[in-house]
Amino acid sequence: MNHAQHAPPVHGGFRIRVLIVEDDPDIAAALAETVQQHAQLALAGVAQDVATAHVALRRPYDVVLVDLR
Repeated sequence: MNHAQHAPPVHGGFRIRVLIVEDDPDIAAALAETVQQHAQLALAGVAQDVATAHVALRRPYDVVLVDLR
C-alpha cells in the first residue's frame, strides 16, 4: 500500500486512517475518542449503519473497526 496517498504524515511516518462502523452511539463515541488520542491514528470517519458504511467505504482506509448488533 502506498501510504503517501492514504494517510497524512506524522513524526516522520504516516498516520493510520481508521473508519469506525458501530451502531451504538456511546461505543462509537468512545472508540472515536480513543482513536483521536493516539498520535499514529487518524479518525477518518464514523458510520452507524451498513448503508452509511457502504458509502464511506468508497474512500480508502487502513483499518475498519466493525461491530453491528
